[in-house]
Amino acid sequence: MASIIQPVPTDGSVGIFTNTVDGAKQATIATWNAAWNQGPQAWPQDITLYIPLSATKGNRVADAKALNAAFGPPRQTDPPSPFQVYVGNIDYAKAETGDEFTVSKGSTLFVPVAEQPTTALSWFVEKLQAIMIEAPDARSEAPEGQIPSTDTVSQDSGKTSDSGIQTATATQNGTSSSGSPTPSCEVAVTSTPAFRGGVAGGIAGGILVGFMIGFLVWFCCYRRPRTRSPRSDLNSSTAVEPHFQPKHAAFAKETQIFEVPKSVIGWQKHLPQEKDDATVVRAVKALYDQIQIHIEGFYHTKQGKIGNQDTAILERYLSDSLPDSLSELPSDLSLLEGILVRRIVHRISLWSSTRQSLLPSEYTKVPKQNEWHMETDDENQVHAAESKKGFSQAFTQWRILTSFLTPTSAENPEYQKQLETKVDYAARPLTEAFAPWSLDGKNVADRDASLRSIMLMASDVGLLIFAQPSTFVFDWSSKEGSVIISPAFIKRLDESARPLRSPQVMIDARQLAI
Repeated sequence: MASIIQPVPTDGSVGIFTNTVDGAKQATIATWNAAWNQGPQAWPQDITLYIPLSATKGNRVADAKALNAAFGPPRQTDPPSPFQVYVGNIDYAKAETGDEFTVSKGSTLFVPVAEQPTTALSWFVEKLQAIMIEAPDARSEAPEGQIPSTDTVSQDSGKTSDSGIQTATATQNGTSSSGSPTPSCEVAVTSTPAFRGGVAGGIAGGILVGFMIGFLVWFCCYRRPRTRSPRSDLNSSTAVEPHFQPKHAAFAKETQIFEVPKSVIGWQKHLPQEKDDATVVRAVKALYDQIQIHIEGFYHTKQGKIGNQDTAILERYLSDSLPDSLSELPSDLSLLEGILVRRIVHRISLWSSTRQSLLPSEYTKVPKQNEWHMETDDENQVHAAESKKGFSQAFTQWRILTSFLTPTSAENPEYQKQLETKVDYAARPLTEAFAPWSLDGKNVADRDASLRSIMLMASDVGLLIFAQPSTFVFDWSSKEGSVIISPAFIKRLDESARPLRSPQVMIDARQLAI
C-alpha cells in the first residue's frame, strides 16, 4: 500500500499513485485513462487517489456503495470495508467507511492491495475530478470538472478577455490546425487624413457618451440604499446565505442584511449533534436507579427514628449542612439516598464549585460568573442571567462549542486523571459519613467501587446534558407535607433556546410524605 504521506500534485489534479517495485509513482488522470484503455494487463493492483491540498472545497460522494460492490465482499480490515477513505493530514488520518464518503482537501483514498480495478473505479475517478473546485489560479477559469493543461490555457488566452469581449485572432500562416488552406482574416486599412479624422471623431464621441453613461450609473448607485454586507463585497465569490431579511422597505434602508458564508455554516455539522429527549431521559433515570440500588445493597435501616446524633454524624463529614426536610424522613435509607442524589446532582448541574464538580473545569467557570446552573426550586423559576437579551441563545452556543473543543474522551489521560481526582474528592466523605449504616458482611472494596462507578456514570450524564442545545433543569420543588428524594427532570428551553409554553416534565420527582 502506498504511504499516506505523498507529495501534493502540483497541477491541482486528483493525483493517482500506484504502488510499484520502485515505490509510489504518481500518474495523472490522462495516464490513468490510458492504462484503462490498454486492458486489464495494464491495470495497477494497488492504487491511491490523492485529493490535492490546493482544492478549496469538499463534497459528499454517495457512490462508495458501487465501489464496494465492484470489489467484492468486505474483508476483515479495520475498518471492515474494501474501499477506505482517510481524511486528515500527514500527522493524523481518520478512516471513514459507509455508503458515503466526505471528500475534502487533503483527503487520501485507498484501494486495497490485489484488487483489480473496474469500470466503477474509472467512472468514480472521473466523477471525483468533476466535483473538485480548483485552486484560485488560471485553472479556475475552466468549467467545473475540467482541469486544462498549460497548453490549453495558452491556446484559449487569446479568445476571450476578462470583460467578455471577443478579440480577433488571425491565423498567421493562412492554414487551420488540420493543414487545409483558409482565407486570411487580416483586414487592409488605408490610413488617410479623412480616415484618421473620422476615427478621432468617433473616439471623442465615444468618450463623451461613455462619460454620460458612467455619470448616470454612478448617480443611480449613489442614491440606491446599500443592503449588502461589506464583508460580502470584499469577497463576492463566496457563497452566502441570508441570515436576516428585513420585512419592511423602510426598515431595510437603515439595516444592512447580515449574510453568513456557507463555509461558516458547514463546520457546524461537525459539532455534537442533539440527542433525542428519550436518550437523555434514559440516562438520568438510570443514574437515579443506580443510586437507589447502591443504597439498598450496601446499607441498612437503624432502629428508631432518625435523631440529632445521626444528623450530626452526617454533617461532620459532609461540608454542607443537611436540609431540614431530609432529617424528617421516616427511613434511614431514604435519608441516605436523598443525600447521595443531592450531592451528585449538584456536581453535574453546574451548581458546585470547579473543584467539586464532576465536569471539566472549562464547563464551570462561565456559569459561575453568570450565577447560572441547572437546578431550581420552582419549575417556573428563571435565573437572573436569562433576563439579559440574547443570553440564553449565546449560552446555548457556548455549551455546544465548549463540549466540542474540550477533550473529554476516555483516551485522554489528562482528563481521566482530573476526573479520578474529582471522584475521590466526592466519594470519600460520603463513604465515611454513611459508615454507621453499612451492612455487615459486605465487601468494602465492592461498596467503594460501586460508588465510584456511580460517580463516573454521573459525569457522563452531566456531559450529555451539557452538550444538548435544549436546556434541562433538575427541579427540587415539592408538594406540601412531602420531601424530595430525587428531583424532577424538566425541559425548559427548546433547541433554539426559546422558552417552552410550559416546562415539560421529563421525569417526575420521587418524594415521600412526612
